[in-house]
Parts: sequence; C-alpha cells; structure tokens
Amino acid sequence: MADDKKRKTVRITFRIDEDLAEYLTDKADDMGLSMSEYLRHLAKGEPMVRLETKHNIQKIVYELSMIGSNLNQIAHALNGTYYRYPEDAERAKDALYRLRKVLEKVWEMY
Repeated sequence: MADDKKRKTVRITFRIDEDLAEYLTDKADDMGLSMSEYLRHLAKGEPMVRLETKHNIQKIVYELSMIGSNLNQIAHALNGTYYRYPEDAERAKDALYRLRKVLEKVWEMY
C-alpha cells in the first residue's frame, strides 16, 4: 500500500505560538492543503506545488502534447513520397525529438 493511502493512526500533539500557527495556516491555505497534509509534506521534506501551478503544468503538458502531435503528423508527411527536401525533414524530426525531451522533463517535475 502506498504511503498516501496508509491509514493514519498515530497522533502527534505539540504546542506552537500564535504567530507560527497563523504562518503555517497561511502556507497550508496557499498550497490548497489541510494543515495536517501540509505538515506531513514538511516533515517528509517533500516538494509542494500550488494547485494553480499544477493546473498550469497540466495545461502546458497538454499544449506541448498537441504541438508534438502536429509535429509527428508533419514528420510523417515529410517521410512520405510527397516531399522533396530531406534537410527540412531532418529539421522537423529534430524539432520533434527536442519537444519530446522537454515533455519528459516537464513530466519529471510534475
């Protein structure tokens, strides 16, 4: 079972001052997380991404995927019998390869 899905049975209680409580509440709200979720992420040292950032990343990945699909169609046409300039075909293939590398990096960050 993944860590996220484990049943949480242990409660840890500690005291903090009001300023720190307000700061942590604000940070958790900024991230779109409950206080418990936020503190668990902090304790594990996990990176946290704001919800709107995740949404933007999803939009970027979608747009890049659509561009990649278009480039793939272009590369397919360039490889066909209708095209006479092999240097353009190589440039299109290179652009498609670079786009795929960018997509891989974006997915790794996400």
